[in-house]
Amino acid sequence: MPAPLVTALRLVTLWLVGTLSLFACGDDPVGEPIPEIKNLSFTPTTLAVGTATTLTGGVDYTDSDGDITGFYLKVTAPSGAVDEAGLIKTGDASDKGGGRVSFTFALSAPLAGHYQIELWVVDAKDQASNHLTATLEAH
Repeated sequence: MPAPLVTALRLVTLWLVGTLSLFACGDDPVGEPIPEIKNLSFTPTTLAVGTATTLTGGVDYTDSDGDITGFYLKVTAPSGAVDEAGLIKTGDASDKGGGRVSFTFALSAPLAGHYQIELWVVDAKDQASNHLTATLEAH
């Protein structure tokens, strides 16, 4: 039986720094603003197999009612195994229309190949933004 991905990937030491500035965003069908994200980036874009690599990145978000509560991060390994971090809180974004969430985390890649990182934000009404993905290569 293969080891669970949670222990194989080990998302560790995740912390956030958010800087906020005003932007606009869309509405859902009942008129509540839905958060939107764009410009997902990570550095570095390569991982060493079997070694924890510290990744830094960020994503721009908009939410006109300023109630972003956090984001989710999901990693899919080359084998198809998935590891998803629970809600990662961003702190109080009240009265902010948008900004950039920056993050740092360590990722251990047990296999060579492509790792897909997926990220989305949620607001206080549990409305999820669009999902963005980035691909990292492990050698």
